[in-house]
Amino acid sequence: MDNLRYDAFNLIASGCGTGKSRFCSKELLSQLPNVNPYEVLYLTSRSITVDQMVKDESLDKFYADKLSLVQYWNSSDSVNEQDLSEISRCGIQVMTYDKIINILVNQNNDGCKTLGKIKVVIVDECHTLFCDSFINNIEVLKVWIRDMVCEGEKLFIGLTATPGIVQYYKAQWGVPVRRINKEILVQYKAKQLICTDFNTIPYLVATNHFEGKTLVMCKSIKDCLDLQSKLSNAAVMVSKQNSKYYTKELNEIRNYIVENRTLPDTFVYVNSEKGTRERRPLDILISTSTLREGFTLLPQSGVKNVICCYTDEMNITQFVGRCRFNIENLVVADIYHRSDNLKSNTYFGKCEQDYQAFVHNFENIKWFNSISHLVSHSWEDTQRVVLGKDERRFIDYINTHWLVPIGCSCKDSEKYRIYKEEDKKAIVDMAFECDLFRTARDDLTFNRVVRMLKETLGYEVVSGRLRFQSEQYTYKLVLSYDGTEPKENLIYL
Repeated sequence: MDNLRYDAFNLIASGCGTGKSRFCSKELLSQLPNVNPYEVLYLTSRSITVDQMVKDESLDKFYADKLSLVQYWNSSDSVNEQDLSEISRCGIQVMTYDKIINILVNQNNDGCKTLGKIKVVIVDECHTLFCDSFINNIEVLKVWIRDMVCEGEKLFIGLTATPGIVQYYKAQWGVPVRRINKEILVQYKAKQLICTDFNTIPYLVATNHFEGKTLVMCKSIKDCLDLQSKLSNAAVMVSKQNSKYYTKELNEIRNYIVENRTLPDTFVYVNSEKGTRERRPLDILISTSTLREGFTLLPQSGVKNVICCYTDEMNITQFVGRCRFNIENLVVADIYHRSDNLKSNTYFGKCEQDYQAFVHNFENIKWFNSISHLVSHSWEDTQRVVLGKDERRFIDYINTHWLVPIGCSCKDSEKYRIYKEEDKKAIVDMAFECDLFRTARDDLTFNRVVRMLKETLGYEVVSGRLRFQSEQYTYKLVLSYDGTEPKENLIYL
């Protein structure tokens, strides 16, 4: 506590799961005897964080209708004795960034100082101040923090596992940032780092490169839905504030995570085009950045793989940090968005440039060094798996039309049996159209395509016999990866 100063933004940098939040909720007030719990604000970026944190009896969830509490904070004399009695029993108030922004913008009292009686402000996931531009009026909060630090009457404590982005923007922010600890403590790591691109993800997943469950963070809802359409047993999670895409089916998943810190075994898949609902196994959870912070998973969740479609160390570190245990694979999947052109001179643009330099030449290790604390091997053991456009097109076709979903029953798998001549011809035509064979179309056979599926792309293809309309047929079923290493002649940068 002797290192904390009122004239600076005190930055505590420590890895996810190392006890930053616990220190602030359990130990901080014991070292500040003149501060009452209800005079402390705990700000966090995600509502799911709030729902998990308030299970701690020393923390209270702030509700927007707590007007008497806001009036008290605003140094108003209009708070009656009954309200004061209730306020005195309140714990540390936990709220999302938008809640304090609403107070700063809309809940000012004439002649009073907004939040004047607040003595301590804990800014959890403080990197959010510089990366979540979608939060309305986030600049209001940044300016308020700057002004309050200048006054030196409140203690500001910032918590993050990724201080790099705060350091990058501190001069622009105009706030003195005081780093409390120099080294970042990290508890959990990934066994293997894989560099790929967004379009190769379905191949890696469908061919069963990964055991266990998988978390994926995409840059947009459109990317989430696009990826879900190419995978089986995959659910998409978006922000609870998104009225268009957040549904009661997603609420079931979210509540399960909050209550149990694991993933549910199943989810309800809604096909809006067909108007059908189907309960499926939940093997892959795809999300926007809404799950970048705020929730934690325990080992019994079964998650062993984390795929991040951002290339900067902040997003990667935060998303991997959802797992409070070592994982098997950390996958960084690059994807280009048109808006990325506007970020070339930003923190994210610099990270992307470093990533591209590393992917095309592993000896350019600046990017690797920024996330090396998350993996258990050196830069030399990083894997690159990137498919060309034609290979991706054929794989997407197989995955969409013929790949038997994991957990599919024998009866349901019957529709994936390949035995009709027109189906065989369609598969061969697609392989030829994708230019996967250097041969004339008439010389390309179905059996040759099947060999390519098994020996090059790594799918498991099994055979069986069936009777249809008094005729006996041999059919093929395309299953997942067979456990051997795929050949690399179709994998390139």
